[in-house]
Amino acid sequence: MQIYIMRHGQAEMMANSDSERALTALGREESEMMASSLANQKVSFDAVMVSPYLRAQQTWESVRPFFLRYPMYKSLNP
Repeated sequence: MQIYIMRHGQAEMMANSDSERALTALGREESEMMASSLANQKVSFDAVMVSPYLRAQQTWESVRPFFLRYPMYKSLNP
């Protein structure tokens, strides 16, 4: 078994709360570059789990197009 842990891309420094910090444009680009690299390596997953924090959800939205066979995922509770 292999476990892949992907951290979110660069996020804004300021928000009403830490959970509401959004990705920056660079953060979205970083996420897409990582997803492209994983896809090129033919990485596959049995499950995808994502933090409910905004930046993690946005990271998954950037990554998901590279892994269309994983339309469902589990959102984790903090």
